[in-house]
Amino acid sequence: MVLLFYSADAVMSLEDAESLYRNGVDAYRQEQYRTAEKAFRALLGTYADSQRFQSAQVLLAKSLYRLGDFAEADTLAKSLRASSPKGPYLEWTYYFESACALRTGNVDRSLSLLAWLSSNASDPRIRARSLRALKHTVMPLTGPDRISETFSEYGISRSMLEGIEPYDARDVFEIEDDLAVSHSPESATARVEAWKKSDSVRIGLLVPLSGPNSEMGKRLLRGAQAAFGESSSIEGKKIELLVEDTRSDPVEAVIKVRKLVQDGVVAIIGPVYSVSSITAAVESNASGIPFLAPTATDTGLTGIGERVFQLNFTPEIQAETLADFAVNTLAVQNVAVIASRDFWGQEVAEAFVRSVAHNGVNVVKTAFFESNFETDEDNRIIRDIRARAPRPVAFTDSVGGVTFTALPDTAVVDSTHYTSATTHPIDTVDAVFISATPSDAIRFATRITELNLVTVLLGDSGWNYPGIPEDGKQYVDGAYLVAPPGTLSSGLGPAFLGNDRRNDDRDTVAMKSHDAVSLLLQVIRNGNVTPDTITGALAEVRNFQGASSYITIDPKRRQNTAVGLVRIHDRRYEPVGYTRRVER
Repeated sequence: MVLLFYSADAVMSLEDAESLYRNGVDAYRQEQYRTAEKAFRALLGTYADSQRFQSAQVLLAKSLYRLGDFAEADTLAKSLRASSPKGPYLEWTYYFESACALRTGNVDRSLSLLAWLSSNASDPRIRARSLRALKHTVMPLTGPDRISETFSEYGISRSMLEGIEPYDARDVFEIEDDLAVSHSPESATARVEAWKKSDSVRIGLLVPLSGPNSEMGKRLLRGAQAAFGESSSIEGKKIELLVEDTRSDPVEAVIKVRKLVQDGVVAIIGPVYSVSSITAAVESNASGIPFLAPTATDTGLTGIGERVFQLNFTPEIQAETLADFAVNTLAVQNVAVIASRDFWGQEVAEAFVRSVAHNGVNVVKTAFFESNFETDEDNRIIRDIRARAPRPVAFTDSVGGVTFTALPDTAVVDSTHYTSATTHPIDTVDAVFISATPSDAIRFATRITELNLVTVLLGDSGWNYPGIPEDGKQYVDGAYLVAPPGTLSSGLGPAFLGNDRRNDDRDTVAMKSHDAVSLLLQVIRNGNVTPDTITGALAEVRNFQGASSYITIDPKRRQNTAVGLVRIHDRRYEPVGYTRRVER
């Protein structure tokens, strides 16, 4: 038997260290991160021999992370790793480092760390978390070439990412271990009661009013203010719009989310661009506040958490809508896909192919090209589609009524220029989906006509430019496209600013922010004044009339699926009257 004796001073030290630790934990649970920081710093500075020392280091790092001090939080985690290379928090420090790297804009470092952990972490919780963060947060911010290179380096296959569900935790980078503390139930209940009893309802708006994105920020603010307009009160409650400048900085966006949460907002509308939208969405969701991203198009954004909603159309939603239209309206049997060799093009092409193939459609070819860079590859792509097109058994001579065996395609010989006069028509590819910018779309539409590929063209929002019908001439006639925001998408368009104020129908940012505020005000009018009830009501939105388009939220993905289509006819756009219905 071993007997341990402690002096009175030693016992007092143990009690003091434990008291500091408990105070820090309680403050952290109540989201009082500055108080928690002070308690953990005091413990680490005074009681280096405490059994709570490493736990306090971890919680201090987490507190700093919550306060937006990602650099010091990262340094603290690395220090813990260096001092205890075989300790229980080793893999956690790498995971935490990836979170800090993402928050400070070092996406490449975050990608590498998560990929390494996904393959090498021994803790199944960290491995699973790493795969989730990799799929739903970091990959949408990274180009396909870098992703392929990293996956190859760390032995990750795309099959490893299949079936990984979006986040359901309060923070993308929270580890569910003995140190993962949650919101205090008592605090949450008190806050709900306070919201219900309050005589005002506050909505937060994150806007880059300074920095490189300030011009877009001004548009975002203009649309939001126009929607807010005359809605100074609803059912006796004062409605307030609290505006915070993110300074075009993703870290600043996090800090401003925390300020809005402290100011008692019931919902937050996000900034313009992707990285800031992601960091703001993570923080808002972690704080239990619904977050609306009005302009971001990132697939996976709503995977951050159940309180994140997306109003702009993702490439996946656009591709699925075009595929649905091709299958159920055009009744296509054979299609080809031409897309830009970038992340958007790859994602939209994969989603389109997946959707049509699911319905038994034959994908003749999927080809990628360099955007805004014309090469001989353009012609080779179209010639290859012709060569792979299903051949009819025979065709009928229109003169003598005699049936001949189908001729070989002369367009596959080695040459760089062909016209419809030197190639016989191929009409067995029912549709070609082109995901491209306006100039690239016109270029490929022209090649398709010149090489006598008789087909229907489909296009995503990359085509959205008023001059496409005129600039594309006969080459784009008959094409079906994702409708540009505004009146062509059955939206209100310039009308949302009123008759006495002019707005460009192409100002997507202003229209989208107008829609986010208008939608929230409608939800509040229906009696929803707490974050929980607002979150539930947003998931049930159907056919809401916005300035940019109708809004229908898929309750599972929490994304707007009301994509409208237009057709180019006689050198102008005309609405098709087709909107894909959300599956429930």
